Amino acid sequence: MSTQHKKIFLSHSSADAALATEVRNLLIIGCGVSTNDILVSSVPGNGIPAGTPSFVDYLKARLQDAEIVVLLLSENFFSSQYCLCELGATWTLDRPYFPLVVPPLSKSELGSTLEVAQAGEINNGRYLDQLPDKIRDTVGTSVGTDAWGLQRDVFLAGLGELIKSLPAPKVVPADKLKEAQDKYQGAIIKIGEKEKEAAVLKQQIADLEKCKDKDEGNAVARKYSTTQEQFEKLVQSAKNALGKVHQITATALFAEQAGHPCFPGDGEWPEAMNALQIQEVEREGDRLSPRFEHIRVSRAQTALQELTDFLKADANAEFLSKLEQDLEFPPNVANKEFWHRYLRYV
Repeated sequence: MSTQHKKIFLSHSSADAALATEVRNLLIIGCGVSTNDILVSSVPGNGIPAGTPSFVDYLKARLQDAEIVVLLLSENFFSSQYCLCELGATWTLDRPYFPLVVPPLSKSELGSTLEVAQAGEINNGRYLDQLPDKIRDTVGTSVGTDAWGLQRDVFLAGLGELIKSLPAPKVVPADKLKEAQDKYQGAIIKIGEKEKEAAVLKQQIADLEKCKDKDEGNAVARKYSTTQEQFEKLVQSAKNALGKVHQITATALFAEQAGHPCFPGDGEWPEAMNALQIQEVEREGDRLSPRFEHIRVSRAQTALQELTDFLKADANAEFLSKLEQDLEFPPNVANKEFWHRYLRYV
C-alpha cells in the first residue's frame, strides 16, 4: 500500500472495524473516492503498512496530511484513548471533519463538551446526504445523485443489524474511568486554549497580509502583543541599533535625548576622531553631535524615538507606573540609569 498522504482519515475504534469497512465502501462507491485516498487503520489494504516502525507516528502523520477526518463516534470510540487522541488532534490541527454518531449513542448525549454541534446520527438519511457534498468540497471527488442515493440506501438497509453485531465497550473500574475522564477534560481545556491561540494567530497573519508598509506591520504586531512584549521588543531593537555605532556616538545620542551637549573627555578623543572619520558624529569646537545622515546613526535614532513614543503613551501608563516602582528610577531615554540597565553604558 502507498505511504503517500491520505485525503480521508476514518477515525474509529478497532472494535467498530466492520462498520468502518462499510463507511469506507460508502465513500468509495457513493462519493467517488479512490481506495488509495482513504486511511482506515483496521481494514486490510487501507490500514497501516506492514513493517511500519511506529503505528502511532504513522497515524499522526496521516492525520496531519488529511484533508478531512470522518469520525465514527460510538461507545467504543469514547472508550478508546487512541480515538480520543485522534479527536483532540483533529481539533488542534483544525482539520475539516464529518462526525457520525453511532447508536445506541445519540447526538444529545454528546453535549456541548465535545464541540460537535454539527454532528448527526449515522442512521439519519437526511444528515448522511450531507456527506457527498462535504467530500466534494474538501477532497474534490463526486458521483451522480442517483449513484449516491443507491449506495446510501444499501448502507442504511444493513446498518441496524451491523450495529447490533458490534462488540460492546469493555467495562472499566470506576476509579479508572474517573481518571480517564479527568484527563480527557484536561485535554479538552488545553485543546480549547490551543484553538484560541491558533485563531488569534490566523487573524494576525491575515492582518499582516493586508499591510502595505512597515508602519502598518508594526501596528499589527502591537495589536497582538502584550504591553510587556512590546516594551521588550522596542528595548531590544534600540539596544541592537546602538550596538552598531561607536561608543562615543552612543554617548552623543544619549546627550541628544537628555538635552545637553556632549563634550568628550581627554581619553575619549581617539575614539571620537574615529567616529568623526566615518562620519557618525560631527564636531563644533569640542562639542560632538550625532550625524543623522549616517544610516547606522539614523536607525539608532529611529529605534530610540519608537521607544520614547511607547514610554510616553497614555495607553501604557499603568504598565510604566509599575515599571518605575520596580526600577526605582524614571523609565525614559533621557535617564542615564535607564540606558545602563537596558540600552548601552554611556
